Amino acid sequence: MIRYWILAAIIGALTTGAGADNGILYSAENRQLPVGARLSALGDAGAALSLGTHALYYNPASLSFLSKYECWIEGALLYAGLSKHAAIAGGAPVQQDLAIGLLVSPYFSGGIPVFDTLPGTYADRLSDPAMRSDGKAEGVFTNDQYVSLLSIARKFTFDLPRPSGIGGLPLPLDIGLGCNISVLAQTMDPKGTLHMGMNINCDAGVIVRIGVDYDMARKEVCRQFCLGVGVLNVLPTAYMWLHSPYQYEESVYNAQYYGISYADKTGFLHADWMAALDLHRAKGEAAGANAEWVETLHAGLEARFWKMVSIRCGISERTPTLGAGFEWRNFFIDYAFRFDAVEFSPVRIAVGASF
Repeated sequence: MIRYWILAAIIGALTTGAGADNGILYSAENRQLPVGARLSALGDAGAALSLGTHALYYNPASLSFLSKYECWIEGALLYAGLSKHAAIAGGAPVQQDLAIGLLVSPYFSGGIPVFDTLPGTYADRLSDPAMRSDGKAEGVFTNDQYVSLLSIARKFTFDLPRPSGIGGLPLPLDIGLGCNISVLAQTMDPKGTLHMGMNINCDAGVIVRIGVDYDMARKEVCRQFCLGVGVLNVLPTAYMWLHSPYQYEESVYNAQYYGISYADKTGFLHADWMAALDLHRAKGEAAGANAEWVETLHAGLEARFWKMVSIRCGISERTPTLGAGFEWRNFFIDYAFRFDAVEFSPVRIAVGASF
């Protein structure tokens, strides 16, 4: 039981602060949690993956490559089950090379212990045992967060001629452009008083996909590279806390995702392969003038056998990730396991369909 209380205290420390004056934000980074079991198992390396709704959380341009209607729902247990994380997403091609999508992802913190400030000075507490902490929490509060993304993306297709002296079909070149309208919200209820923060912003992204060769028998590109850039929180808006007596606001900083991926459907080792590598840049924990850019590396590898069973592994900064997927007809299920630093996250499952 003590272990779980310690975990809950860590969650509170990660998601709350002491105020903007000392450079600590009250609002948590709503977009820091991974979304999508497939991408979670691939180390969150989703900036250059043309996977439709699976990767729009990291790069809205991914949606431009959606060719079918798609929907999925996901659930995860975090921090030894104390917190819950979910997502529901759907996308549709509305006309040739144009697609729209929607993703909603709530996070429920569970009960976070409240420990009040100790009275008096350190010397006073040494002389009066009644002023010392008894190690018991005065109560609990919740810190729930919500991310909603409304996406639109467009794909442009070109044919690049092969270099002189090299025969074959022209190289297919696809450029996807995408945009998310993002709504971030957060609620906290310390001492039974509900506080709500909100921010409306915009994400933008581009993915360039170039084919290396073409399989005439299967009539598809069997090897291709992708380059992607996703920028989150493009607009200089503020995170505003409603009903705040001091009209409290916080700056919202953008995050930048740069990625490269490679897909191979030639049947090497009897599998289809996909590899991805990302560099993520975001502001650190400090706020205001003290905020500095922090770079993290993310990488993932997927092997897909018999067009049905996928095995995945990755690294998200220093967090190893594993996962698997199964496809049958128009349905799929994905699973991810993460060796997170605070506590292992053994439950992250997504189910969905495309048609």
